[in-house]
Amino acid sequence: MLKGLGRTGAPGRFVGAIAMALANLIVVPQVRGADYTVRDVTSALFKASRDTPVDFADANLSLLDLSKLDFKRSVLTGADLYGSDLTGSSLVGADLSGTRLDRATIIGADFSEANLEDATLLRPTTGTGVTYAGPDFDVAQMARFARAKMARVHIIARLERADFRGADLTGARFTPVVTRSNTIATTPFSELAGADFSQATLVGVEMTKADLRFARFHRADLSGADLREARLARADFTGADLTGADLTGAEIEGAIFDGAKGLETVKGMDMAVSPAGEAGR
Repeated sequence: MLKGLGRTGAPGRFVGAIAMALANLIVVPQVRGADYTVRDVTSALFKASRDTPVDFADANLSLLDLSKLDFKRSVLTGADLYGSDLTGSSLVGADLSGTRLDRATIIGADFSEANLEDATLLRPTTGTGVTYAGPDFDVAQMARFARAKMARVHIIARLERADFRGADLTGARFTPVVTRSNTIATTPFSELAGADFSQATLVGVEMTKADLRFARFHRADLSGADLREARLARADFTGADLTGADLTGAEIEGAIFDGAKGLETVKGMDMAVSPAGEAGR
């Protein structure tokens, strides 16, 4: 019925006006393409709401200053955030599945309840470098991942005292492997001293050689977890499920296993060691 109407005529302008009005009312804001400016991102987020989140799927947002922004549950599946600055930003509930966050700055960023499944977080900037036990350590600088979906996420990071409470880390890797870019030099292990994994799901997680001193695993599910040679001194496994976990060569001096399940199935418990090299219990 509208076929043949030109854009320059009155009917065309009328139809165009209606289309624009409908778009403003019902279309979820979308940003698509290869590259965006900070202004593009900020403008899109300003217009968005948590009910109509911005779609940044597969977007290239690398090396942008995105600090202190509220992403309002944005869709960022497969996006490239390499080297971006997310200091103080809220990514609560955002969909970051398959997203590349390598070398990003995540000081004080909030990923609570976000979807980070299959994402990579390799060598991000996470704080000032002050030791987690030092008097100047500011826990507010640590990124937060409480209740986040993080199955199969790959993390090589310094995240002392970070909040992973209730997160699903099924099959997550905290160990170095060949990365998608030869420009990223990985550290030999993740530094997670004092991190809180209470009630988290860590089934099949790989934490070989990770620094987990004083970490909390209250009622966490560590079934099949790979903790070989991990530093677990003073770690608290109260009420945790360690069925089939591997602690071969792990440092367990002072670790707490009160009420832990599956201890009789733990591999290498007799080969766990103290920092001084003494065989564990």
